[in-house]
Amino acid sequence: MSVKHRAAAAILLFIIGMLLISLALPSAFAGQLDLDVVIAQDRLDLRENEDEEEGGFHVPLFALATFFGLLAAVTGVKNSSYRWLRKLVPLDIPRKLHRYSSIACWTLFMVTFLIWAPTYYSDRGRIFHTLHGMLALSTCMFAVASILSGAGMLRNVRRWRLVHLVLSNMAFLLLVLTDLTGIALED
Repeated sequence: MSVKHRAAAAILLFIIGMLLISLALPSAFAGQLDLDVVIAQDRLDLRENEDEEEGGFHVPLFALATFFGLLAAVTGVKNSSYRWLRKLVPLDIPRKLHRYSSIACWTLFMVTFLIWAPTYYSDRGRIFHTLHGMLALSTCMFAVASILSGAGMLRNVRRWRLVHLVLSNMAFLLLVLTDLTGIALED
């Protein structure tokens, strides 16, 4: 796939993600009454039950993905082509560690997200009706765009460096915000 096709795919994926989020926004802020109408709540526990197998598996997996993402961010800064960024990390870190930690982070995130979404839907009837779910979807979109821009950099294409830096850091920031909102909302 050429660089132009990757850029077009990343932009299209981002637009589709933002469209999904914008469709989810009205129900996210509609309040409890909207949720009562859509989901019969007589048998439904609105919190994810950590004791059951289908519920709390995503919490430790996303925490592990966040750890690998932090490692990828630090190693990415150290191996950056921008000198002012390289000076921020005083350690000598091999470039391959960045690739492996990035692959571990986003693979773990994507697999967990793809397993979590149907589980959550079967439990609650909707997926992206909370800020936590919308942030997870945004993280997924930025992660895919980051992966595509990182693959463009494997060919040593310099124009992808800044794009990859911005997309990767946005994906990691959204991952951290997703974790924090999940903790705050106990979701």
